[in-house]
Amino acid sequence: MQFLHHHPIQPPERPRRPITPKRGDLTHTWGALIPFWGGELVNPVLEALFGNRTAACVLLFLQCYGEGHAQRIAKTFGFGLNMTQRQLKRLEEQGVLVSRRLGNMRLFSFNERNPTVRNLRKLLEVELAALPEDDQQHYFRQRQRPRQSNKPLVMHG
Repeated sequence: MQFLHHHPIQPPERPRRPITPKRGDLTHTWGALIPFWGGELVNPVLEALFGNRTAACVLLFLQCYGEGHAQRIAKTFGFGLNMTQRQLKRLEEQGVLVSRRLGNMRLFSFNERNPTVRNLRKLLEVELAALPEDDQQHYFRQRQRPRQSNKPLVMHG
């Protein structure tokens, strides 16, 4: 009988977050912004307060738009749908968010009955205002409804 010698399989090396800022990285009074997956930026203080980037981005999204569903939030920031749904569920269970069904979608919004949430929204509003204009345009000024069918298309430039 012959025994096969098994070699341990080495996991693939994970990409590491850059330590030094690269061209295009931005800083603010609260420190360096940290790039992640698609080059988006998030305040590291918010990440620390809310536990992770996904939760911070979910809350900033809801602060800006008032309500949203998991698919749209995930698509906006390039997150996985499962990761986004997990954060929405966690925030709802903790009383930060409430949800309602609209057709086959679950829309999430802030729980305005929670006094702590009202203070949290003030903080998020300040953070949104502190974002660079390019990031505000890209992530937080998306069209919310379809164009009117008879509205003329105006080309700028």
